[in-house]
Amino acid sequence: MKMIAQQAIVMGASMGGLLAARALADYYQQVTVVERDIFPNEGKNCKGVPQARHVHKPDTLYNFSEGTIG
Repeated sequence: MKMIAQQAIVMGASMGGLLAARALADYYQQVTVVERDIFPNEGKNCKGVPQARHVHKPDTLYNFSEGTIG
């Protein structure tokens, strides 16, 4: 693919930021992701992610194929 420019900067390493960085990587020689929080080495919640404390259980996920929950 054709490179647009040398460098792109993405603010935030959320899922949206990481996906944006991946999409930009095809068009920029270097992509830098800037994140304000320090990521913990072990599985702890980040201070800047309020929804990180929510329960994430596979059996409560939305079933896209059937359009149901559970």
